[in-house]
Amino acid sequence: AHRDKNVFADAAQALGQFGYAALPYLGQLLADNATPPDAQCVAAWQLGELKSYSAIPMLVPVVTNLERHTDVRALGVWA
Repeated sequence: AHRDKNVFADAAQALGQFGYAALPYLGQLLADNATPPDAQCVAAWQLGELKSYSAIPMLVPVVTNLERHTDVRALGVWA
């Protein structure tokens, strides 16, 4: 299946509009290595915008994995 990175980024943005109910889905986007970095950046951003301590366990692997895309790691730190 072809994955369009803009579709993933739009989906991550839309998930953020659901508030705390979106936490597990945003976390899944970050955990899935097949998710394009652009969409993972938006997911990390949305997790930060939610300002929930529940997001921390989802963000720690992003920040500590040196093989992750630099922008994704940077937004993970911000979040």
